[in-house]
Amino acid sequence: MRYLPIRLVLYVVFLIILPSLPIFDASRSINDALVVEVRPPWDTIDPGIAECVKEALEVAESSKSVLIISIDSYGGWLDSALAIGDAIYSSKVPVIGFVAGGKALSAGTLILLPTHVIALSPNSIIGAMQPVSYDPLTGSVRYLNESKVLNPIIEKAVLYAEVRGRNASLVKAFITNNLVLSAYEAHKLGLSDLIVNNMKELINEINGREVETSVTTYTIDVRSYSYYTCSLRSRTLSVLTNSLVNTVLFSIGVMALIFSIASANLYAASLALVFLILGLIGSGFNPNLASLIMIVLGSLLLMLELFVIPGFGVTGIAGIVFLVFGILLIPTSIPATTALTPEQFAVFRITAIIIGGIGAFTTTLIFTKLIKIRKMKKQLFSLEGKVGKAVDRLVPNSFGYVFVEGEYWLAKSEEVIEPGELIIVIKHLDTHLQVRRYGS
Repeated sequence: MRYLPIRLVLYVVFLIILPSLPIFDASRSINDALVVEVRPPWDTIDPGIAECVKEALEVAESSKSVLIISIDSYGGWLDSALAIGDAIYSSKVPVIGFVAGGKALSAGTLILLPTHVIALSPNSIIGAMQPVSYDPLTGSVRYLNESKVLNPIIEKAVLYAEVRGRNASLVKAFITNNLVLSAYEAHKLGLSDLIVNNMKELINEINGREVETSVTTYTIDVRSYSYYTCSLRSRTLSVLTNSLVNTVLFSIGVMALIFSIASANLYAASLALVFLILGLIGSGFNPNLASLIMIVLGSLLLMLELFVIPGFGVTGIAGIVFLVFGILLIPTSIPATTALTPEQFAVFRITAIIIGGIGAFTTTLIFTKLIKIRKMKKQLFSLEGKVGKAVDRLVPNSFGYVFVEGEYWLAKSEEVIEPGELIIVIKHLDTHLQVRRYGS
């Protein structure tokens, strides 16, 4: 019992010191923000945008920054929206969804639901999440009401909403009834957290909030923010997956392939393959695999053009196009299905870019030189103006031999020229040369 006061003192001291120890901090302050935009002209939520947002999230997680997704979109692909939503759902840093423009509809609303904070501009609307099927050939839109399609989307959207404490019944109405809400209605019904006018106001409103992520709780105290620039690969994917662009590319590829087979011009088939593969990417073909195929095919076509086929034509052009798009579509980060380490993948990517760049530069240089040569005026070989030496004695109205440019030529002169004297060629006729004494 004599040690009880000492134990009590130590216990009180421990309780006083405990909250100040870093290891026992209930929350951590986060001071930087990264903004990624889903706005016109890149406002369709497609595989390119999905890749861009996920890359931005990876950068935000590595730099311990808040990710702000600024949205002004009519929607897009369901698969792409779910890929973004799942990434946000398991994010290690706070993610803020900000409808900075006038709308975040359909897939735009879906990627808002798992964000930690939803902020809406006063003139914005959200909702209208019923899935549709779009036919790019006819331009027709068909609303999907089958339970096999709707139920998984409803469950996923409700999961996103409930984990953030949002109104799940409204989310169901977004999908089943195509419900659309204004900013003030969404805020009143518990679907959004803030109504703000601009980015500065958003930062002021979120500062001081505590946000629980998948790993810890953060206290937001943003002091600076920067914008994330989507990669060239993601922008290329967005262009190729556009329904109109995809349809045109695939149609040209099919028609070009039919033409090359019908005309027995197999060289044109290489250019048809370019359009077909680019069209397949827009139809959902794996862009990583397409990138590898195009780099290999581009290299083979260029070697075929340089060493087998004379001149420069369709095959070489197809090779350059393959290499350009193959390099553009090289993944900026390591794919999940590869067995390479990140370091090995980085070396592979840099090597592919260097080889492709050298090949494209060399072929372009050769192509430029060939164009210059073809534009040059044709020049026939002529001895006019050349200086030689008389072999025979030349007199008017008779023929004799002269030695010009290493060869013996039959020549005629209007003056007397002795053997060994220098002569100059005046005319190069069909059967002989017209010459005179050099210097006369």
